[in-house]
Amino acid sequence: MSRKIWNVIAGTGLILGGLVSLTPFKLAPLCEKLLTLASGTKVHMVCNWTGRAEVIMGFIVIVTSLLILISKKEASKRALGIMLGILGVAIIIIPTSIGIGICANPSMDCHTTAKFLDVWGAALILLGGVSLFKGEEKVKDV
Repeated sequence: MSRKIWNVIAGTGLILGGLVSLTPFKLAPLCEKLLTLASGTKVHMVCNWTGRAEVIMGFIVIVTSLLILISKKEASKRALGIMLGILGVAIIIIPTSIGIGICANPSMDCHTTAKFLDVWGAALILLGGVSLFKGEEKVKDV
């Protein structure tokens, strides 16, 4: 694949990583409420921990994208691109019951946050697919 395409993949990954990192607390903020336990202790709801995990995932996407930019070997770039797709799957799974989860009440803000994260994760999966299925450009013998 040409260097230009890898730059587009890496640049898009950088943008998506930033969006993932900013979504839970800035772009589509999670619930700010605390949950009061029977003992009277106040703790963060599960969506807060999901948000923190997503911020970390966004930073990992950014680092992976930067590695694509500085990597010299095609195989390394392809492996890192596939890694972006895998991170996209994880970003989608974290807010579900398979992952950390979010509030059960569908009217809570965290459900909007999860929808945004689904879009960013799907875009990363698409980038991973492009990295996987786009081969090196073949030079024709004349």
